[in-house]
Amino acid sequence: MNESEYKPSNKFKTIICILFCAFILILSLAFISNQTASYNDLRAHNDSIQQNLARQRAIYEDLSYHLANFDSDAYIEALARERFGWVRGNEIVFRMVTD
Repeated sequence: MNESEYKPSNKFKTIICILFCAFILILSLAFISNQTASYNDLRAHNDSIQQNLARQRAIYEDLSYHLANFDSDAYIEALARERFGWVRGNEIVFRMVTD
């Protein structure tokens, strides 16, 4: 038996190298795909949190405005007129009726 019989040919080495590179490429693509999906999920979650934060800030600003003006008699009167439809005892109220 010759030792040359057991040596792999250059063609065989090239095929093995190509298969190994293809395997590494497939693994890399799978990893990148998984990371992209995770990134998209996290971005959607972050967008949801940012929208919730914007809503909460708007509520906070509205409440802060009401709290800052709550000591004012004019503010309390305007609030009672707008929300409850209250009027003073000597006022006459006219309401428009639409059909």
